[in-house]
Amino acid sequence: MEDTKIKVRDTIAELNDTENLDIDFPDSYIEDLAKAYINKELTDDELKELIRKLKNAYDRAHVEAGEAVGTVAAQSVGEP
Repeated sequence: MEDTKIKVRDTIAELNDTENLDIDFPDSYIEDLAKAYINKELTDDELKELIRKLKNAYDRAHVEAGEAVGTVAAQSVGEP
């Protein structure tokens, strides 16, 4: 498993260098990517595509500090 995590990290570093993606995933994401790489028997190109898609989803879900998300969520819970 450690070899696979290294492979994922190397692939991310390659994408950062060649495509300037500035990917910086938490360790839990690296572990999940490594598990997917093993369980789904992904090719290197498929791993790169998965990393690109995860980066897209990660960026869309990112919330800036101070952004009011709790207020909106609490309001929608209280409405019928």
